[in-house]
Amino acid sequence: MYPETTIWNDLRIWYYNKGSVGQLILLNTLLFLITGTIGLVDFLFSLNIAPAVKLFYLPASFSKLIAQIWSLGSYMFLHDGIWHYLFNMLGLYFLGMLLSDFVPRRSIIPIYLLGGLVGGLTYLTAYNLFPVFHAAINDSYLVGASAAVMALLGAMFALQPNFNVSLIILGRVPIKYISIFIIVYELLMLSQSNAGGHLSHLGGMLLGYVYAQQAWYRYSFGEWLNNLKNLFVKPKQPRVVYRRPTEKVTTNAPSAKPNKAGTNRTRQEKVDAILDKVADSGYDSLSKEEKEFLFNISQDIDDK
Repeated sequence: MYPETTIWNDLRIWYYNKGSVGQLILLNTLLFLITGTIGLVDFLFSLNIAPAVKLFYLPASFSKLIAQIWSLGSYMFLHDGIWHYLFNMLGLYFLGMLLSDFVPRRSIIPIYLLGGLVGGLTYLTAYNLFPVFHAAINDSYLVGASAAVMALLGAMFALQPNFNVSLIILGRVPIKYISIFIIVYELLMLSQSNAGGHLSHLGGMLLGYVYAQQAWYRYSFGEWLNNLKNLFVKPKQPRVVYRRPTEKVTTNAPSAKPNKAGTNRTRQEKVDAILDKVADSGYDSLSKEEKEFLFNISQDIDDK
């Protein structure tokens, strides 16, 4: 059982509210702490165990990849240094929460995973295809969530290209111009350092763009990972209430006036149910009647 401390409860509430984004950040953070601890212990006791972490990095060499095929999935949850981790987690949080306003939250994890996978395959293909990389192929590894995070940007580019993002100094800039700038930047930096990273970024972003364009984000084949939250947040158990049937009493007394409090409570329950549906499946999943109901509610609030 977890200790009932204020800090722990705050973390649980934050994690639960952030949904898939919180799960991904948590997993990245736990693995960063584990690998960091391994590096610290290795440094203090000279155990020479830190190089074993590279078994979970994605190698450029196909011969090495065959021996550690799991690295196609593990590399996108590991980071090489604190700044590498922080920048990727900031990008994951910002883009993940932004994208969650336009797609079902359960779609964030599939976009992240597929973006990381395609980014890794792009890196592998380029290093084995282009002669310029052949000399470094045996010593090159890919690590980090960058390609997976870039997939979220690609999906946002496809779905809401004109959405404005506030940037320091520049002010409000449409997401399409930010995306185009990043694509050009990644291409220009290929001839500089970290060519493999830039290639994986482009591959991840392309996956996110195509994925969202095809509306595959509506599928939930990555939803099983969303169940990770049950490890940290105890799901509510359904409560069964038995009500004894009552006899209908006929009376000549005038009918009672409608209970305003009961009407408001029923109305609020309907609003909550519709908002839960929007959070799970997006606004487009609502029926015409549900959309009209929300519109009328917003009009009532504005009138007040």
